[in-house]
Amino acid sequence: RHGTGKCVFRNGDVYEGDFEADFMHGQGNMMLANGSRYMGGWSQGKMHGVALMLFPTGDEYQGEWKMGKKDGKGTYTSTNGSVYTGEFEI
Repeated sequence: RHGTGKCVFRNGDVYEGDFEADFMHGQGNMMLANGSRYMGGWSQGKMHGVALMLFPTGDEYQGEWKMGKKDGKGTYTSTNGSVYTGEFEI
């Protein structure tokens, strides 16, 4: 695959966005089977770059991702009202 498209995975995850050399690469949205939603950058099939992740609990993370993990500057907002802004290394 190369260009823009949609991929439905066996586990129920759905990706819509850019592909390069059969990888999710560029900008795209992923609706995960667990109810989470990721909107942002991808590199070689992994969440990478700046993105917004919405969790089924109502929590959200806006910030940097590196190779599939929250890593760098970001803000995590919890439904209980707590907000953390700073560095993430997971």
